[in-house]
Amino acid sequence: KEIVGDDNVSDDMADLYVYGSDASVHQAVPSAVVRPGSIEEVQDLMRYANENQIPVVPRGAGSGMSGQTVPIDGGIVLDMKRMNKIIEIRPEDVLCKVEPGIVNDRLNEALKPYGFFFPPTPSSGNICTIGGMIGTNASGNRAVKYGGTRDSILGLKVVLANGDLVNLGTNTRTDASGYQLARLMVGSEGTLGIVV
Repeated sequence: KEIVGDDNVSDDMADLYVYGSDASVHQAVPSAVVRPGSIEEVQDLMRYANENQIPVVPRGAGSGMSGQTVPIDGGIVLDMKRMNKIIEIRPEDVLCKVEPGIVNDRLNEALKPYGFFFPPTPSSGNICTIGGMIGTNASGNRAVKYGGTRDSILGLKVVLANGDLVNLGTNTRTDASGYQLARLMVGSEGTLGIVV
């Protein structure tokens, strides 16, 4: 509560029940639901959880169908939906920067006036978040032509388990130097870090 404020932490049984499942058949009860609103809050939360050995499960909209956001070992469910801003749209560079809680359809509405769209089209596009799509490498009916989420991500900011912030990838379509760690992060379902 000191990190995110009283209104952004819940251990109410009704909340814990809802956040203990996703669109799959799996169910487990977390110890708490925490809703960070900034990168710094995510960093502080991860430092706290790491020091106290508390499991953390990041969550977008909970529309996944494989149990990725179910807190099997309890701990903290990190609801990323407060971080829902479009930071920048640069059509001249075919680039946009967003926070992980932005909903897929909302992003596409913002891109439409520029004649662009974010290609992945999951059936839950009206509720799923970009962070969740990154976590699962979501695709959809346009994947045959444009690929999955991994193929549209140029770079990521990721908070590691110890609270460190790393910048992965680039702002350009060409990234030929070193390991492509941003691509590795896509589909890792929060096991390697939390996309912010």
